[in-house]
Amino acid sequence: MNAITRTTAAPRNVLILRANGRDISGWQSIRVTRRMLGCPSDFDIGLTERYPTEASAILVEPGQPCQVLLDGDVVLTGYIDRYAGAVSPREHHVRIVGRSKCEDLVDCHITSDQLQGMQIFTTSLLELASKLCASYGIKAKSLTGNNVPVAPVQGPGPLRFNAILTESPFEIIERVARYAGVLVYDDADGNLVFANVGTSNMASGFALGVNVQHAAVTYSMDGRFSEYRPHLMSVNFFGDKGAGGIPYPPVFDKGVPRFRQRIVVSEQPFPGSSMAEKRAQWEAARRLGQSQAVRLTCDSWRDSAGTLWQPNAFAPLDLPALKLSPSDPWVIGEVTYAMDQDRGTTADLMLMPKDAFLPEPTILVPFLYDPTVGVPVAGGGAAR
Repeated sequence: MNAITRTTAAPRNVLILRANGRDISGWQSIRVTRRMLGCPSDFDIGLTERYPTEASAILVEPGQPCQVLLDGDVVLTGYIDRYAGAVSPREHHVRIVGRSKCEDLVDCHITSDQLQGMQIFTTSLLELASKLCASYGIKAKSLTGNNVPVAPVQGPGPLRFNAILTESPFEIIERVARYAGVLVYDDADGNLVFANVGTSNMASGFALGVNVQHAAVTYSMDGRFSEYRPHLMSVNFFGDKGAGGIPYPPVFDKGVPRFRQRIVVSEQPFPGSSMAEKRAQWEAARRLGQSQAVRLTCDSWRDSAGTLWQPNAFAPLDLPALKLSPSDPWVIGEVTYAMDQDRGTTADLMLMPKDAFLPEPTILVPFLYDPTVGVPVAGGGAAR
């Protein structure tokens, strides 16, 4: 097997690692994973040669920029993290591991020049992300049709909230994304994406006896509750006013057959039912969605139109033996493109109902906040 090839049109089921000015193929084990909950995407590829001359010709080093292509389609743009080689009298093994460009947003800390008095000021999630991503050569884009504006819950002016130097840019961006009610993950070009749940539809889905080699679903009840009661345990955390145990109307999961109650605490420094009720509604929807996750192995990387399976896309499921009918389009939460000598070419996917992926509502406020005036208070005391 020739480990080093240059191609103008990639044949079917071929992974090319483009690095150091070369296209490298002939890999014997492949794993590339993309997901819609968090980032970065990552890959792990390997080659074993009985005669080590060609494996030795793979001239890549950790830290080099790279692209991963499947049959000519770019699925990951990032960097090589690790190069591992092993040699024995009969073979030479090479393993290369890497992640998308967004790894720098996850690994690194925010710098002091991006903070104003240990706080972040912004009116737009896209603007904030673009600022934090720029240092790492990463672009941010929105699939929601706007720049994802954000504003304080009470009071005029930009959104202002606390951050610390040991937080990563992704941690800050992900918090504001939850505040805005959108998902954040990376795309095939290594850039950051903001999107709602279910941005596209695959041309086909998954059916037993057609393209599904293995499928498993778990229906659970132990994580669900019949009644979610939102509460405010305290408001005005840093002042002398507060209220304990303020209840609001409950949220019900009518699919739970007996009484099971759960308290959902809304940690917010101001009174009001809106956020508390959103937290309870999210808790009920998330637990219901995650109580019925499907994991399956497909015999192809692509749908019937030749498009690679994509995270955050709807795909119908026709698995009657698992009590899933064609009328149940679920969202692809994660896809792993794989190939090895034992299983051949496969795609491992995780799918759940749409509600399982809804972002958790959150509140962003400055360290000192007086709900009576709706503005931050300087100097360590609440304004009166």
